Amino acid sequence: MNPDLSSYIQSLWNVSEEPFLIIERDGLILERSPEAERLFPSSGEIDSIFDSVVEIEALSDALEDSFSQKRSVLIERITIRKRFDERAECSLRISPLERSSSGEPVNFLIGLTEKSKTLDDLKELAKLNDERVERLREKLAIVSDELVEKTIQLAEEQNKILVIINGMRDALIGCDADGMIIQHNETAINLLTLPDEDLTGRAFAELCPEIAHAIHFDPSQPDTMPGGEIDLSLGGRDLRVRISSLLDEGDQPFGFVLIAQDRTEQAEIDRMKSDLISIVSHELRSPPDID
Repeated sequence: MNPDLSSYIQSLWNVSEEPFLIIERDGLILERSPEAERLFPSSGEIDSIFDSVVEIEALSDALEDSFSQKRSVLIERITIRKRFDERAECSLRISPLERSSSGEPVNFLIGLTEKSKTLDDLKELAKLNDERVERLREKLAIVSDELVEKTIQLAEEQNKILVIINGMRDALIGCDADGMIIQHNETAINLLTLPDEDLTGRAFAELCPEIAHAIHFDPSQPDTMPGGEIDLSLGGRDLRVRISSLLDEGDQPFGFVLIAQDRTEQAEIDRMKSDLISIVSHELRSPPDID
């Protein structure tokens, strides 16, 4: 949540002289303001504040009206039970506070005002409550829009990374500390002759036992991640394998990334160069026969 919004909400919550509750539609109390915690018994159900069936039914009807009409609903007069079994006449306002993706209210804000206050005070408080809820709703809408935008941006960045990984000519496999594959590209499937399917969650040591043995990977020792560079032959191909550990913010290893490069053609060229050099060297050391 935006820090400014969180601070704003917390300030309203703490300084209000009126008790406020946040409840779910089924009546489960999610949050109590400091004043509500002081006044009411500690219970998870809104029914604990009302000991009369009439009051409970009135609250249920108002909650249903607020849900269906998606607006604030006022109960002008209702009796509540406070701590030490005290009773008080109050007005009660239910306002939709949080909405689901379909737009239906999920949580509701309940404000209670004792009737000992003057009618003008009640009207002013109701007006202020409406304004506060509206400001909160507007700020929550802004935060929601920002969250959606950041989620889209994150998805776009992830897609870019996947395009880059899948476009690599070298094979790439990423594993967690237990040796379970968390990322791979198409080249890895083709070059290392792996099953043509999503390998996420599969054990690297089972799919690539020769490479796991060559890089000395032991999944029973997650604190010791492989690293370095090796050359090996696999399936008639000459590979150069580079391994790098993945480190968390505390520089502790939590996995590794393996990149395998196909050097079959380059290795053949290197061997041909070596053979040519050997032949030339031999010819230079052996003078020709002169008749």
